[in-house]
Amino acid sequence: MFSPEQISVNPDGSLRVHVLYRLDEWFYGMVLSFGDQVMVERPAEAAEEVKRRAQLIMRRYDNQDR
Repeated sequence: MFSPEQISVNPDGSLRVHVLYRLDEWFYGMVLSFGDQVMVERPAEAAEEVKRRAQLIMRRYDNQDR
């Protein structure tokens, strides 16, 4: 999915991936597929949209009839 040139290793062992994607449904689905193992740093509007979508997912589970 990512080429070796796009990936760098942080001092703590985590990975940083530098890529350019169109901010569309595919992008958000791909990012959310990594669950809690991903953080979008830039652009800020993409990070906010990922956060918004994650909150919607959480609300869906919080509002289940049990």
